[in-house]
Amino acid sequence: MKLVHFSVVALAIATSAAHAQTSSVFSAIQSAKSALSAANQPQSPQDAHQQMLQQQHDQQVEYMKRHPACSTNCPPDPEDERRAEAQQKRAREQAQRQADDAAKVRALCPDLDNDKFNVAEKFIRCRNKGFTEQQAFGTIQGLPTQPQAYLAAMIQDIYEDNITDPKKGKAILDYYGRCFERGTTCARPAW
Repeated sequence: MKLVHFSVVALAIATSAAHAQTSSVFSAIQSAKSALSAANQPQSPQDAHQQMLQQQHDQQVEYMKRHPACSTNCPPDPEDERRAEAQQKRAREQAQRQADDAAKVRALCPDLDNDKFNVAEKFIRCRNKGFTEQQAFGTIQGLPTQPQAYLAAMIQDIYEDNITDPKKGKAILDYYGRCFERGTTCARPAW
Protein backbone atom coordinates (compact mmCIF):
# COMPACT_ATOMS: atom_id res chain seq x y z
CA MET A 1 0.00 0.00 0.00
CA LYS A 2 2.83 2.35 0.83
CA LEU A 3 4.35 1.59 -2.54
CA VAL A 4 1.14 2.58 -4.36
CA HIS A 5 0.81 5.77 -2.30
CA PHE A 6 4.45 6.64 -3.00
CA SER A 7 3.92 5.99 -6.75
CA VAL A 8 0.88 8.29 -6.85
CA VAL A 9 2.76 11.09 -5.07
CA ALA A 10 5.81 10.61 -7.34
CA LEU A 11 3.58 10.67 -10.41
CA ALA A 12 1.90 13.89 -9.26
CA ILE A 13 5.26 15.56 -8.62
CA ALA A 14 6.69 14.36 -11.95
CA THR A 15 3.62 15.62 -13.81
CA SER A 16 3.79 19.07 -12.27
CA ALA A 17 7.58 19.26 -12.88
CA ALA A 18 7.12 18.25 -16.51
CA HIS A 19 4.36 20.83 -16.89
CA ALA A 20 6.61 23.54 -15.42
CA GLN A 21 9.43 22.60 -17.79
CA THR A 22 7.21 22.54 -20.87
CA SER A 23 5.60 25.79 -19.77
CA SER A 24 9.02 27.50 -19.56
CA VAL A 25 10.00 26.02 -22.95
CA PHE A 26 6.80 27.30 -24.51
CA SER A 27 7.26 30.76 -22.98
CA ALA A 28 10.87 30.85 -24.31
CA ILE A 29 9.60 29.90 -27.76
CA GLN A 30 6.90 32.59 -27.55
CA SER A 31 9.49 35.18 -26.48
CA ALA A 32 11.71 34.23 -29.40
CA LYS A 33 8.77 34.47 -31.82
CA SER A 34 7.76 37.90 -30.55
CA ALA A 35 11.36 39.13 -30.74
CA LEU A 36 11.63 37.83 -34.30
CA SER A 37 8.38 39.46 -35.35
CA ALA A 38 9.43 42.74 -33.73
CA ALA A 39 12.76 42.61 -35.55
CA ASN A 40 11.06 41.94 -38.89
CA GLN A 41 8.59 44.80 -38.55
CA PRO A 42 9.86 48.07 -40.03
CA GLN A 43 10.42 50.75 -37.44
CA SER A 44 8.78 54.07 -37.81
CA PRO A 45 11.07 57.09 -37.67
CA GLN A 46 9.62 57.95 -34.26
CA ASP A 47 10.40 54.44 -32.95
CA ALA A 48 13.93 54.58 -34.33
CA HIS A 49 14.44 58.03 -32.79
CA GLN A 50 13.04 56.82 -29.46
CA GLN A 51 15.34 53.80 -29.55
CA MET A 52 18.34 56.04 -30.30
CA LEU A 53 17.41 58.32 -27.38
CA GLN A 54 17.10 55.30 -25.11
CA GLN A 55 20.54 54.05 -26.16
CA GLN A 56 22.04 57.48 -25.50
CA HIS A 57 20.38 57.57 -22.09
CA ASP A 58 21.71 54.09 -21.30
CA GLN A 59 25.21 55.17 -22.32
CA GLN A 60 24.98 58.23 -20.09
CA VAL A 61 23.80 56.11 -17.16
CA GLU A 62 26.67 53.68 -17.75
CA TYR A 63 29.11 56.60 -17.92
CA MET A 64 27.77 58.01 -14.64
CA LYS A 65 28.20 54.61 -12.98
CA ARG A 66 31.86 54.59 -14.03
CA HIS A 67 32.36 58.27 -13.17
CA PRO A 68 30.72 59.43 -9.98
CA ALA A 69 29.51 62.99 -10.10
CA CYS A 70 31.94 65.61 -8.92
CA SER A 71 31.82 69.34 -8.48
CA THR A 72 33.21 71.81 -11.02
CA ASN A 73 36.64 71.30 -12.57
CA CYS A 74 36.41 67.51 -12.56
CA PRO A 75 39.56 65.78 -13.75
CA PRO A 76 39.19 64.23 -17.21
CA ASP A 77 38.89 60.48 -17.41
CA PRO A 78 42.11 58.94 -18.82
CA GLU A 79 40.13 56.37 -20.82
CA ASP A 80 38.02 59.10 -22.42
CA GLU A 81 41.13 61.14 -23.19
CA ARG A 82 42.79 58.15 -24.88
CA ARG A 83 39.67 57.51 -26.93
CA ALA A 84 39.40 61.15 -28.00
CA GLU A 85 43.10 61.30 -28.92
CA ALA A 86 42.81 58.10 -30.96
CA GLN A 87 39.77 59.45 -32.78
CA GLN A 88 41.52 62.75 -33.54
CA LYS A 89 44.60 60.89 -34.76
CA ARG A 90 42.48 58.73 -37.11
CA ALA A 91 40.73 61.85 -38.45
CA ARG A 92 44.09 63.58 -39.07
CA GLU A 93 45.50 60.50 -40.79
CA GLN A 94 42.41 60.14 -42.99
CA ALA A 95 42.55 63.83 -43.95
CA GLN A 96 46.24 63.49 -44.79
CA ARG A 97 45.61 60.36 -46.91
CA GLN A 98 42.85 62.17 -48.79
CA ALA A 99 45.08 65.18 -49.37
CA ASP A 100 47.92 62.94 -50.57
CA ASP A 101 45.59 61.01 -52.89
CA ALA A 102 44.16 64.24 -54.30
CA ALA A 103 47.69 65.60 -54.87
CA LYS A 104 48.69 62.42 -56.75
CA VAL A 105 45.61 62.65 -58.95
CA ARG A 106 46.13 66.37 -59.53
CA ALA A 107 49.67 65.64 -60.71
CA LEU A 108 48.18 63.52 -63.53
CA CYS A 109 46.49 66.61 -65.01
CA PRO A 110 48.37 69.89 -64.55
CA ASP A 111 45.37 71.81 -65.99
CA LEU A 112 43.67 71.36 -62.61
CA ASP A 113 46.12 73.88 -61.15
CA ASN A 114 45.90 76.33 -64.07
CA ASP A 115 44.10 79.46 -62.91
CA LYS A 116 43.32 80.52 -66.49
CA PHE A 117 40.47 77.99 -66.62
CA ASN A 118 37.33 77.73 -64.51
CA VAL A 119 36.65 74.54 -62.54
CA ALA A 120 34.33 72.91 -65.06
CA GLU A 121 36.68 73.75 -67.92
CA LYS A 122 39.57 72.18 -65.99
CA PHE A 123 37.65 68.92 -65.63
CA ILE A 124 36.70 68.93 -69.32
CA ARG A 125 40.33 69.52 -70.37
CA CYS A 126 41.53 66.74 -68.08
CA ARG A 127 38.81 64.42 -69.38
CA ASN A 128 40.02 65.09 -72.92
CA LYS A 129 43.52 64.03 -71.82
CA GLY A 130 42.28 60.65 -70.55
CA PHE A 131 41.42 61.58 -66.97
CA THR A 132 38.80 59.11 -65.67
CA GLU A 133 35.67 60.05 -63.78
CA GLN A 134 37.04 58.27 -60.69
CA GLN A 135 40.20 60.33 -60.86
CA ALA A 136 38.13 63.51 -61.16
CA PHE A 137 36.12 62.50 -58.08
CA GLY A 138 39.43 61.86 -56.30
CA THR A 139 40.41 65.50 -56.69
CA ILE A 140 37.43 66.72 -54.66
CA GLN A 141 37.89 64.36 -51.71
CA GLY A 142 38.37 66.13 -48.45
CA LEU A 143 36.42 69.23 -49.45
CA PRO A 144 33.49 70.36 -47.30
CA THR A 145 30.33 68.39 -48.05
CA GLN A 146 28.26 71.06 -49.81
CA PRO A 147 30.88 72.20 -52.37
CA GLN A 148 31.87 68.58 -52.88
CA ALA A 149 28.27 67.68 -53.78
CA TYR A 150 28.03 70.42 -56.43
CA LEU A 151 31.43 69.55 -57.88
CA ALA A 152 30.47 65.86 -57.99
CA ALA A 153 27.29 66.73 -59.91
CA MET A 154 29.34 68.87 -62.29
CA ILE A 155 31.85 66.06 -62.89
CA GLN A 156 29.04 63.58 -63.40
CA ASP A 157 27.44 65.84 -66.01
CA ILE A 158 30.72 66.22 -67.88
CA TYR A 159 31.34 62.48 -68.07
CA GLU A 160 27.77 61.25 -68.58
CA ASP A 161 26.98 63.83 -71.27
CA ASN A 162 30.37 63.20 -72.89
CA ILE A 163 31.26 66.90 -72.89
CA THR A 164 34.55 67.52 -74.68
CA ASP A 165 34.28 71.21 -75.55
CA PRO A 166 36.01 73.27 -72.80
CA LYS A 167 33.94 76.31 -73.81
CA LYS A 168 30.86 74.62 -72.29
CA GLY A 169 32.63 74.79 -68.94
CA LYS A 170 31.47 78.36 -68.28
CA ALA A 171 27.79 77.47 -68.74
CA ILE A 172 28.16 74.43 -66.49
CA LEU A 173 29.99 76.39 -63.80
CA ASP A 174 27.47 79.24 -63.95
CA TYR A 175 24.55 76.82 -63.61
CA TYR A 176 25.96 74.98 -60.60
CA GLY A 177 27.28 78.23 -59.12
CA ARG A 178 23.75 79.67 -59.03
CA CYS A 179 22.45 76.49 -57.38
CA PHE A 180 25.26 76.64 -54.82
CA GLU A 181 24.51 80.30 -54.01
CA ARG A 182 20.83 79.50 -53.50
CA GLY A 183 21.72 76.40 -51.51
CA THR A 184 19.33 74.25 -53.54
CA THR A 185 19.70 71.06 -55.48
CA CYS A 186 19.85 71.37 -59.25
CA ALA A 187 17.88 69.44 -61.82
CA ARG A 188 20.35 67.78 -64.15
CA PRO A 189 20.13 69.52 -67.53
CA ALA A 190 21.22 68.04 -70.84
CA TRP A 191 24.34 69.83 -71.95
